[in-house]
Amino acid sequence: MGTSTFEDMETVPSSIQSSVSLLLSPLEAREKVRKLALQANNVDDFFELIPDDLLDNFFSDYKMLVQHKMLEEQCDNIREELMKQPKKADD
Repeated sequence: MGTSTFEDMETVPSSIQSSVSLLLSPLEAREKVRKLALQANNVDDFFELIPDDLLDNFFSDYKMLVQHKMLEEQCDNIREELMKQPKKADD
């Protein structure tokens, strides 16, 4: 059995490609996404060309960073609001 190349993958049905893409290393997945991105004419083409599981894999780190940043901002906003409130005297 030989190794498959990205060119070979273009002739494979997308349902099989999706399963095979789960077996790719992060570097191979990144290379595949870059190659498909070069084939796209616009953003819609880009998202149609790339299997969902590859997109999820490729963007999961970015998604986690954005979620973390949003949580940090929420915490900062809550902290600022609490600091603005007058301190209550103990009875």
